[in-house]
Amino acid sequence: MHQHKKLGQIFLNPNVIDKEIALLNFNNKTVLEIGPGDGRVTRKLLELVDKIYAVEMDSRFANLLSSTFSNYKNVEIINEDFLEYDAPKVDIVFGNLPYQLSSKIIAKMTHMNFDEAIVMVQEEFAQRMCAKPGDRNFSRLSFLCHYHFDVTYKFKIKRTAFLPVPKVDSAVVHIKSKRVRLDAELHNIISQLFNHRKKTIRKSLLVSSEILGITDEKAKLICEGLPFPKERIYKLKISEIIGVAKHIREGM
Repeated sequence: MHQHKKLGQIFLNPNVIDKEIALLNFNNKTVLEIGPGDGRVTRKLLELVDKIYAVEMDSRFANLLSSTFSNYKNVEIINEDFLEYDAPKVDIVFGNLPYQLSSKIIAKMTHMNFDEAIVMVQEEFAQRMCAKPGDRNFSRLSFLCHYHFDVTYKFKIKRTAFLPVPKVDSAVVHIKSKRVRLDAELHNIISQLFNHRKKTIRKSLLVSSEILGITDEKAKLICEGLPFPKERIYKLKISEIIGVAKHIREGM
């Protein structure tokens, strides 16, 4: 279920929810549900799972959920912004994500401790999550997803599966955590290079030098031994992108 601007809600066809749940084995698992809304997913999961942490920022829905599931000891309702929530270790993360917060939520998930996740996002966003190096959609988001996770596009959801009907289609993505963390300095360097993804890596570095705290002279020195200086960042493999970032950091 997507959270709309001003905390309005967009509700999803129950048949699609069943299809999402069928993608994983939820039996006896601990689950973190992002934005449970009126609890229609929670209801389907509570008889399967060992524990559900349902994180809902809208106090109206959080109060409704607390009342609805008051007799279930395996459901914990957390009335908090997921982006500020200190998430526990869980087996599965499940979320039909708000379109406008999808990037921030995926970024937060790169720092969480979980095994697998099922997320529903805007169709275009799903394409970027799963894009591979060399694809026109390969972006900073794609890099972060492939570095931290194994991501698989599962199926598209037509906009008519929602009430009210949104302006765009959605898609479901399966995520499997690699349990790795990207160094903050490397993350910053790579992010700056992707800000100029259509330029060569050499030009991207020169343009980004001031933001990275590198003098023009030092940036030129770094460029002398730069791997793939004439290539675009989005055409490199994940390991090659890391290699470029490490070279830049060593020269800073």
